[in-house]
Amino acid sequence: MARGKPVVSTDCGGPRCIITPGDGLLVAPDDAPALAAGMQQLVSERSRFHNNEISERTMQRFGPHQIVHQLEDFYARALATHG
Repeated sequence: MARGKPVVSTDCGGPRCIITPGDGLLVAPDDAPALAAGMQQLVSERSRFHNNEISERTMQRFGPHQIVHQLEDFYARALATHG
């Protein structure tokens, strides 16, 4: 996604929190036919996914600066609570 490519993943914990409808598709876990159908759907609907938007959205949420900011906040809260 950071490179602007749409993805297909299973609808479970992590991916559910990461993949938005504009980034790709979520399919039922443990369901190979659903995964295959999702991959086919991604190919047939490729034009609805915009590489630049996927990349920008991903970097805004998970880029290095955002992750560093989240870690700094986490450690600041931990130190304030237990310091």
